[in-house]
Amino acid sequence: MKPTNAHIIAIGDEILYGQTLDTNSNFIAKQLALFNIDLIEISVIPDLENSLSKSILSSSADIIITTGGLGPTRDDKTKQIIAQLLGKKLVINAEALKWIESYYEQVTKRPMNELNRDQALAPEGSELLQNRVGTAPGIWSHWNNKIIINLPGVPYEMKHLMTEQVLPKIKERFNPTLIVHKFINVLNIPESELAIKLASFEDALPSHIKLAYLPTSKLVKLRLTSTGSNKKEIDDELQKYAHKIIHLIPDNVIINKKTNEVLESIAELLIENKLKLATAESFTSGKLAASITSIPGSSAYFKGGIIAYSPILKTRLLDVSKELIKKSGVVNEEVARQMALGALSSIDADVAISSTGVAGPDADEFGVKPGTAFIGIASKKQTKAFQFEYNHLDRYEFTEKLTQIAIQQLYLWLKENY
Repeated sequence: MKPTNAHIIAIGDEILYGQTLDTNSNFIAKQLALFNIDLIEISVIPDLENSLSKSILSSSADIIITTGGLGPTRDDKTKQIIAQLLGKKLVINAEALKWIESYYEQVTKRPMNELNRDQALAPEGSELLQNRVGTAPGIWSHWNNKIIINLPGVPYEMKHLMTEQVLPKIKERFNPTLIVHKFINVLNIPESELAIKLASFEDALPSHIKLAYLPTSKLVKLRLTSTGSNKKEIDDELQKYAHKIIHLIPDNVIINKKTNEVLESIAELLIENKLKLATAESFTSGKLAASITSIPGSSAYFKGGIIAYSPILKTRLLDVSKELIKKSGVVNEEVARQMALGALSSIDADVAISSTGVAGPDADEFGVKPGTAFIGIASKKQTKAFQFEYNHLDRYEFTEKLTQIAIQQLYLWLKENY
């Protein structure tokens, strides 16, 4: 029996113009992968009537999933195109009309108009998928031994329909094999060196388990993958091999009880050691604090942060030496140390992390090149500072990367000291 395969078609001029990022296809691809559905193509097409029909007619996939074009406006033509393809009339689906009326009455509390009513239209014989978080139902149609699934382009509506309606129906119809991944995040070791360290381990893997190296700007993510019908058995086997990797590179693997993500690991270390954290930021402009507080429950360990962008605020709020700034500027190791110590004192924390740097595009008045940064970490017992150079990055890329590097440095420092 050949594997079930799929084709995602994202509809919208706004995607092709670069005005909207196509996150929908990424989400759908991940969900299909969980059921070992082979994704053979992702297409992005304009809001032209013949573009969708051409894409569907030329597709060899068993499942075709479209996103976009189900709204109430004139440029939303997906339903009309699917009806023409199926050779069916568009008819009002009474049940879908009740869903939409209920949504307007209970959620939007606005009167429906004719355009809203038309969202209950569907090709005759197609099944509508109830959208509980919006007004555009999904559509499930059978055509030429294929399944065509039409989903709204609004990401949270698409996610709701995909997880609550589409995936259960795919599972029921195709009974796909489960595919399970186990991820291990590795810090402070290049991909090539990591591959050498794990070569013998990789050679000894059974044929049904695959190891992949996924380098990012922040770290190398290792992915162990296996397939089967019993998720627990697969999970247990992958966990066994994950422990072998951890044994081989214990100082580089991010480990905590729930996930292997850096922020969760920082949270766990701070909570277990009853530590309070503070931030003092210059060029990262609050990105460190925002990242730390993106974790639910962060109020248990994060006390607050100070954005001291100007030299005068570094002195006034963080007690950075005026003489030091006058002599050496604000982008150096000692300023990073003093900023961290200042946050430690003024916020009354146990650990503080600081950032100071030149994001560019020009050097600062002391000749420090753009792409230069210093990260400081302080506790009541010690203070450290780290220098980084990324002169090839633009301003946005630099601040994003250094935010992630600072978070990594905080994790490694906490892991070493606590």
